[in-house]
Amino acid sequence: MKRSPKNHARRAAGDCVPLAKGYYRNADSPRYFAKNSKQMNRSHFLAAMSLLAGAALAGCSSSENGSGAGSGPEQDGGMRQVSAADLPPLADPSPTSDPTVEASGPEGWKRLPRNDNQYLIGWYGGTTPNALPRIFIRTTEWTGQAGDTTTSNVAELTNEIDQKLASEEKQVTESPLAMILGETPYVRYVEDARVGQARAEKQILQRVANGRLYTVELQIYDGKILDARDHAYAVAAGLKIAASDAAPTDALPETTEDDAAPTDAESPDEPEPAPEDDAAAATES
Repeated sequence: MKRSPKNHARRAAGDCVPLAKGYYRNADSPRYFAKNSKQMNRSHFLAAMSLLAGAALAGCSSSENGSGAGSGPEQDGGMRQVSAADLPPLADPSPTSDPTVEASGPEGWKRLPRNDNQYLIGWYGGTTPNALPRIFIRTTEWTGQAGDTTTSNVAELTNEIDQKLASEEKQVTESPLAMILGETPYVRYVEDARVGQARAEKQILQRVANGRLYTVELQIYDGKILDARDHAYAVAAGLKIAASDAAPTDALPETTEDDAAPTDAESPDEPEPAPEDDAAAATES
């Protein structure tokens, strides 16, 4: 598996938090680094170290991690659990093209035009459907060995996904990690992507249910994942999948896990370019 060299302040557990522009602290390592160490001067260093000391005393607060979702307790086995109460609110449930699935989008986001060939349902949080961030729910037939995902076997799915990403040589910036969102176990990872002409990232949350792989995919401009990470967590935590005998499944649409945006005339095409500050962040990465 190819690992991207960049290390943004956006890990699922909130281990990395921004301290000053261009500088980051990783809770797994006391070392401090800069995106461009040649440009690091004494004033920046002193300011950064001061912030680091404050962070060490105060810990990771909700203002650092967005809704405090990154600071949830670890369960046995090291899985990070994020309480639904710590996540952003959801809108009312919406119907999807899968009769067994009930999903709610983030409050204030708009629903994307229907496109059963690409996703079960999707939402966008920008000004137009072509702008990021966007969240999709997709499904594919599961052909792996892991059974329907539970807290006791989510590690198996994590290992299978990790092996699959390695075999496909995906540009993964955050490796597969088992998490519990609300009361539901998921496997989370982040990979580099291009959506249209924009540099972007995809946060992937996956679980197996009724013999199918369900994916909650967040697409967002590069370096901005904390802006919408918890919204995707909330969608995943609120996703309800009925038992397989509750509705026929032989005609469910097979949506892809690729970065292909909807292509029909009524659906979004390429996302709009990132705003100037987003583009700058992507360039610095």
